[in-house]
Amino acid sequence: MKSIHKITNISNVGKFILNIFKKQSGCVLMFTADWDSEELLYANESLIKFLGYEDENDFLTLTGNSFKGIAYPDDYEAVKNNLRLRLSSPNELIVQKNFRMNTKSGKPVYVVCHCAYLKMSREDETPAIIMFVTQYQYSTESLTGLPRRRSFFKLANDYAAERLQKNMTPVIIAFNLIAMKRFNKHYGMEEGDKLLIMFSQLLTNCFGLRHCSRFGEDRFYVYTDKEDLQEKLNLVINELKKLNDGKTLEARIGISLYGNEISAEAACDNAKVAADTLSSTVTSTYVWYDNNIEHAISKKNYILTNIDKAISEGWIEPFYQPVIRTYTENICGFEALARWTDPVRGFLSPGDFIPILEDNGFSYKLDMYIARRVISMFQQRLKAGLSTVPVSVNISRSDFDYCDPVEIISSECDKRGVGRNLICIEITETAIMTNREQIREAINKFHSAGFEVYMDDFGSGYSSLNILKDFDFDEIKIDMGFLRNFNEKSKNIVAMAVKMAKKLGMHTLAEGVETKEHADFLRDIGCERIQGYFYGKPLPYSETVKYLEDNDLHTETRELYSLYQKAGLIDVVSSHPLALYFYDGQDFSVVYKNTAYIEHVSDISFTSSGSIDKGSGTVKDTVYHIFQNLADKVIRLGKKDTATFVSNGRYFLLTLEAVAASREGHILSAAISSEIYEKLEEASRSDKYLRNLAALYDNIYLLDMTNNSINVLVSCIPGESTGDRYSSLDALKTLFDKLNVYTDDHEKWNQFSDKDYLLSRINNSGRGFFSETFLIKDADGNYSWIEALVEKISDSQCEKLLLCIKPAYINQLDPPEKKDYIRRILDYGYLKLDDKDNFNSDIWSSLIDEGNLKLFWKDTERRFMGASKAFYNYYGFRSKDDILGKTDEEIGWHLDDTPFESDEREILLKGNAVYNKSTITIINGRAHNIVATKIPIYHDNRITGLVGYFVDADEDIIANGAARDDRYLDPITGVMNAQGMQATINEFENNYKTNEEEYCYSSLYVEGYNTVLHDYGEAVAHKLLRIIADTIKSTFGKATVISRNEGSTFGICEKNLSINEVLDYVSDCVTEINAIKEIEGRSCRLVAHYGTTSSSEKADFENIIELTNQKLHTGQKGRDSNAKIKTEIVPDPYSDIPLPVFLTTPKYVKGSTEPTDIIYLFVNKAYCELTGKTKEQLLGKGYNELFPNTDRKCINIISRAAKGEHIKTKLFDGASYQWINFTASPTDIPNTCFVHCEVVNK
Repeated sequence: MKSIHKITNISNVGKFILNIFKKQSGCVLMFTADWDSEELLYANESLIKFLGYEDENDFLTLTGNSFKGIAYPDDYEAVKNNLRLRLSSPNELIVQKNFRMNTKSGKPVYVVCHCAYLKMSREDETPAIIMFVTQYQYSTESLTGLPRRRSFFKLANDYAAERLQKNMTPVIIAFNLIAMKRFNKHYGMEEGDKLLIMFSQLLTNCFGLRHCSRFGEDRFYVYTDKEDLQEKLNLVINELKKLNDGKTLEARIGISLYGNEISAEAACDNAKVAADTLSSTVTSTYVWYDNNIEHAISKKNYILTNIDKAISEGWIEPFYQPVIRTYTENICGFEALARWTDPVRGFLSPGDFIPILEDNGFSYKLDMYIARRVISMFQQRLKAGLSTVPVSVNISRSDFDYCDPVEIISSECDKRGVGRNLICIEITETAIMTNREQIREAINKFHSAGFEVYMDDFGSGYSSLNILKDFDFDEIKIDMGFLRNFNEKSKNIVAMAVKMAKKLGMHTLAEGVETKEHADFLRDIGCERIQGYFYGKPLPYSETVKYLEDNDLHTETRELYSLYQKAGLIDVVSSHPLALYFYDGQDFSVVYKNTAYIEHVSDISFTSSGSIDKGSGTVKDTVYHIFQNLADKVIRLGKKDTATFVSNGRYFLLTLEAVAASREGHILSAAISSEIYEKLEEASRSDKYLRNLAALYDNIYLLDMTNNSINVLVSCIPGESTGDRYSSLDALKTLFDKLNVYTDDHEKWNQFSDKDYLLSRINNSGRGFFSETFLIKDADGNYSWIEALVEKISDSQCEKLLLCIKPAYINQLDPPEKKDYIRRILDYGYLKLDDKDNFNSDIWSSLIDEGNLKLFWKDTERRFMGASKAFYNYYGFRSKDDILGKTDEEIGWHLDDTPFESDEREILLKGNAVYNKSTITIINGRAHNIVATKIPIYHDNRITGLVGYFVDADEDIIANGAARDDRYLDPITGVMNAQGMQATINEFENNYKTNEEEYCYSSLYVEGYNTVLHDYGEAVAHKLLRIIADTIKSTFGKATVISRNEGSTFGICEKNLSINEVLDYVSDCVTEINAIKEIEGRSCRLVAHYGTTSSSEKADFENIIELTNQKLHTGQKGRDSNAKIKTEIVPDPYSDIPLPVFLTTPKYVKGSTEPTDIIYLFVNKAYCELTGKTKEQLLGKGYNELFPNTDRKCINIISRAAKGEHIKTKLFDGASYQWINFTASPTDIPNTCFVHCEVVNK
């Protein structure tokens, strides 16, 4: 520290001031403002003595000549950062800072410092901070420098006693800054701290430093007089708006009188309660604590004190309010609402107790209780065989802070056998805005667990559209406020909300429906579901059942619920005529028709309700049959289609699409247009040109590239006629089948029929057209060539192409001319033809392409070089690449590769042909017995490969082979049945024992199948089984044996893969199956479980199947001796129980099947005490390594338990030198077991 006279970079005036500082009794400190060393520049004698130092040298030595040595360590960083932040602002001339300074004795002393920033006269000199230090007898808050809570209470109580003596009225004011957390998240913590400091300075300026305090992040308190209070509060409110250049917050303000019998502590609570009553307020305002608030507090205390008793005593009951399907007026659901009938206070309004429970973290008790009651109600109805529809329950924003609602509701459903699709979760918009990330994660968890999630009170907040953008809801519940103020503006808003939700794939429900006008309007705009007093108020369960009976209200079946949910997503509000019909195969009944439809079809003879009348008149019959034929067609083909008809002299174009299906019938969307009538005149003019063009071409199609459709102008294909229309350009790809295009040209046709390819060829042609040729097979079995010409049509509105198909020029030539034509083409390429070679080649080509022999040929490395068409079809291969260049072993389709491999090597080495050798091959999950013949291929007297063929012993040889094969075939899925799988595993086991080729068997059970069978019937359930079988096949491949053993339990057998690889495949399979959410438009929830066992784990295949099923039912899944395990696995809650337990895994030497030791993976405290070792001494170490004087039996037992056995025995334990009862059980961690020890002789 420099002497005062050695500070050269300050003016003479500055030196004069420092001389004054030296002589005065107040404490002064100066240090450099470099925020690094903060070297001391000056400290007067008063400061040195105040901090307890003997002299200047003592002071400099012990403080390290730095401000850091003076500030108390816990306060240093906050003080430094705060000074840097505030003194860097040009608006801050003098800053007050309260903190602690170190004294020589080490005891901190509280000080109040007024700090200023000094610039030196020379620019190269570091600026300085000057502090005027006074002792502060009360503790202060580090950020703002305001008194802490206890100091504030003492100051406030002393103030009240003083003011009451002067007949003044003291008050406590609570300030709560609104949305401080959101401010911090948006602007950052540093900006938030800056705002808090500015607000504390504002309060200090208005009320004085000693009168203000900050209790929490966003809560400030002030004591002052009631007199002139309104003027001061208005000043604070106005100045707060200007704070921080307008980047500020509003405040909720509560005021309470205090003094006499009300302490400052109690007054702070009262003021806070008053401020909290303004929770719906978003602008700065204030309220006095009064008798009404006191009554509210009394009620709040009663509710918080009695919530547990109200639940246990049944004072709170779920009331059920029906949800109505607008299209049918049937009940499609309920909402469960909590109602509290108290023995002391009578009926408590939900608006009274729900917000209180939410604000105090008790809402989870109420919400979970209501959810459990609803699930219990479902359990009773299901046991009684009664119908059920989904019920929604409410989840509050604070529930996620105190429990896991997903886990609680899921486990309760599973425990009581209630489908999770019967419980729907409602989350309010305000809950989402409170903690977006937490709620987003919760919604995802609910969806993953199989629950639908609704957004409640949509439109009640300020961020509804943003929420729809960022969150995936199944349904939005439109706030009843829109119907309470029912005018044209609110109607338009609701209509647009419904339309927007449908585009986003969300269902819609409107609350607060109280009149028929409400109901009719909501039905007209396509709102699917409505809820309100017009259809029924919330009632207890027993009264709800009676209400339904008395009012003849019917509930939907689960299947119809799924049907109408699917139909409900269609946007029916359109200027075009649109209707929804329910078609049962005979009759059409109207589900919905929009205004345009009603007006447009007035000329068509429908019934008064709008359904299609079969009638007896000719016109009615014709219209009905057109509807019926088209309906049957779109249902059969599964795609939209059109038809034209005439009614009362007008032409109509009818478009039908099947949008949802059930066993009772289908929902069809119907669009009718008469625009075709206006185009008939134009069509007749162009018809004569089309007839001339039709004389040249067999097939003519108009390809509308803009609207993605195809119109048939001319066609000679059976079943296709002029006027037919395809609603997608994809139909072009299927023409190869109708035209009977040659197999080798399929890939070429697929390329030709691609939209981008057509447009590219047209654009690159430079002439507006191009043509390509294809080989087809005629009806008489001969091959011929066709030419496909594509030409662009000028159209200002749409991009259209004309596709014209005719026989190619070469087909018109007689054989000599054709041969000459081809020869000239070949000669240009220097190619020659040989009739004999061609004939031989033709014979071979016929065998390959047309024969039913499953031919194949391989090179000298036994790799496939090619195969016949029958071979590819037999195995279901789509491409030659599936086998080319691969060996049998690499493809993995034989149960035992060894015999065939040995035979083929004999052929290639010695030329010995092999005839009628049999084996078992795997095709699409089924085992087939095949008999093969193979002979060598010679070229220049050398063996260059082999050629062979095989026949299926069951299908090709035995006359009733198909019937025999049915013994092992599951007729529903096409994979093997349990009997077939057992026979196949037996072959795998024989191969394992003979050739040591390991195999794995997996059992996969799909939970949810029985629900699908019950809800939707056998046809849909069988469809699900086929989907599961296809999923397994696509995941594992063609060479895996698959069976359906019973119900929805499947078997999977695979060789030449490690158990880890098999588990990966099964896991992928489970993920795909669990992701299935609907079958043919019907919603479902599936959960797949599995168990996997390696052939090395058991001695025979019966025990392998038994162990696999055991793993399936116990959730062990599978195990692998090579699986990597963490250093320590802590299976909580075992750590602190008083029983000695440990988790371990066997240790093997490479090449050995006998374990040499066991490794500790987890030990609890009791086991450490038993052995006298610490956790660190045990984990990762071997049992035999640490305790060599032990019973070898222990290691063998653990090895067996790790493979799946449950073993209980008594042995001498070398770890504790005692006899113990020893229980070992497998865990779901691969190759591990859990051991419990019980000492039998201490």
